[in-house]
Amino acid sequence: MVLTCSECNSRAGHELDADMQPAESLYEFAAGVMSNPVRGQITIDGHTLNADILATGGNITVGGISELNDPDVTRAVTERLENRSSAGTWNDFEIKLSFGKHKREDALAAWLRSAYLAIFSAWGFTYILRTQLDAVREQIRDPDSQALRVFGFTMQKPEYDEPHISLIKRPEPLAGHLAVIMGRQVVYLPGFHSNDLYRELAREADTGLDALMSGDKEVIWPKQPRYELDFALSRGD
Repeated sequence: MVLTCSECNSRAGHELDADMQPAESLYEFAAGVMSNPVRGQITIDGHTLNADILATGGNITVGGISELNDPDVTRAVTERLENRSSAGTWNDFEIKLSFGKHKREDALAAWLRSAYLAIFSAWGFTYILRTQLDAVREQIRDPDSQALRVFGFTMQKPEYDEPHISLIKRPEPLAGHLAVIMGRQVVYLPGFHSNDLYRELAREADTGLDALMSGDKEVIWPKQPRYELDFALSRGD
């Protein structure tokens, strides 16, 4: 699978697609680090409301959306909340939140695809057509394939304000390979090291991954296709 320039243009800017967004929202909700509310549903005592949901720190804010709810349901939920609040009867109180359906494998494959397209846009066909990327292409084509057992992880807090590409400095088995950092998501792609990145990643994952990103050897995040290696090869560099 070779991705076209038009695909590269449309996705290298790192916008969340339909597979990524629900998974990201669920993670941010669980971590209490949401910066913007997400549209969801809240069910209270059997009554379900469409709502905007925001979790920050230890607080959850739920705002009903009047145009998307039956007024009778809104009144019933409001009465139940007020009654429980005045009586202090919260022990058996249950709230169910829904952020929409998502599949973890599809979300991970979407992040992998974004990283793949970013490197393609930065370096071009000289990099992307190598056989070391075959398993990456297979994982993108079929998110359930497990062609790659481990290819990234999610950080608790983003380290960079903008998408970032670094060469890994250590541990030694991963040195020279690439870390594509997009918010909390880190995706690993093969550099020009001779060893098998994904076999080493699986081994490191079993013992605890500790990869230090090099600050002096970075790949500039592509705002548009640059194909640096293709042009360097054509110049004989």
